[in-house]
Amino acid sequence: LALKTLQQLLPQEVNLRAPLQELDDAALLVLLLAHERGLGRQSKFQPYISSLPVTPSCGYAPGIRAEVLDTISLMDIELGMNVFGWSGEIGKASDRALMIADGLAEDYGQYIAVPQGSNAFSVMQWALCQVASRATAG
Repeated sequence: LALKTLQQLLPQEVNLRAPLQELDDAALLVLLLAHERGLGRQSKFQPYISSLPVTPSCGYAPGIRAEVLDTISLMDIELGMNVFGWSGEIGKASDRALMIADGLAEDYGQYIAVPQGSNAFSVMQWALCQVASRATAG
């Protein structure tokens, strides 16, 4: 569904330069979710999208990163947990997520629907965090 929907949005030269077929399923889902959020009420997924948090709960999300780092610190101080290196890992995850969102926005952002008052990069960040926070191994 994601690949079929997204292919219809891209000019052929974009798909030749940055082939959607080379993206993994998670990246395709991020792009689809970002696009469908941009469609708003016109999206057939609007009921689901409106149930998602405005501020996603992934630990590297810019809006909650300080809170996550404070929680890690409290886990060390209050619970005596060994949290050595956790803050650094959050930083690495944040850097990687920014790189992914930036790449998707750069390659495909101008071809997807974006919510009014937003931009392709921020909607990619939002969608990436939604997908990552709901991902399962299997």
